[in-house]
Amino acid sequence: MPLLETKKLGIAFGGLRALDDVCFSLESGEIMGLIGPNGAGKTTVFNLLTGVYPPTEGTVELEGKSIIGKKTAQITQSGIARTFQNIRLFKDASVIDNVKTAMNYQMKYSVLSGILHLPSYWKEEAQVEEQAEGLLDVCGLKQYAKATAKNLPYGQQRKLEIARALAANPKVLLLDEPAAGMNPTETHELLETIRTIREQFGVAVLLIEHDMSFVMGLCEHIVVLDYGKVIAEGLPEEIRTNPRVIAAYLGGE
Repeated sequence: MPLLETKKLGIAFGGLRALDDVCFSLESGEIMGLIGPNGAGKTTVFNLLTGVYPPTEGTVELEGKSIIGKKTAQITQSGIARTFQNIRLFKDASVIDNVKTAMNYQMKYSVLSGILHLPSYWKEEAQVEEQAEGLLDVCGLKQYAKATAKNLPYGQQRKLEIARALAANPKVLLLDEPAAGMNPTETHELLETIRTIREQFGVAVLLIEHDMSFVMGLCEHIVVLDYGKVIAEGLPEEIRTNPRVIAAYLGGE
């Protein structure tokens, strides 16, 4: 059974069909790329996977169970976390507090314990602090834990978003253009970080990215969208030489 699977997924906005009959599956621990020209429908797929939009047709299954109709927070708790094209951090909060905000669902102490700072409160706070530091360490950010998020270099802010998504303990991590705006050094560091995340947490990764060298060097499987339809699927080498993919990006037949 695939970890995540879409079946005949589609959505229309008024008379515009943004996605049509999108089918793919993601296996546990796999790193898969979702690519295509601008406007192909990639981010719309992410929005359907995370409950931002309900699909017009088709279904999304996580571990064999449909997640259609669930709210975004419920889907996150079920095991799907994401980052965004535009960085969405709490810019005036510390780096570690940005990560800890995604761990609120773990807190079990009572309101009274929180107000009076009873031992149960301090015990859970210490556990969350330790977990957050561990995630920052994996992403190469531990030394910035107490820094203000907005003061991080751009590439580090991108990695902080990934650390915060990991704090939700996902089974599937959705990365929306994680390398956008990065220089070559930052891009290489990010590629290694994603590999480390997969190895340490066993999480499956589905990413949207326009940097083809990044995609080809990282992904084990690639799905290509064009005008809301899947036009190709396969290994990186197969996608690199696929005539339909080349035509979609460069135009012509």
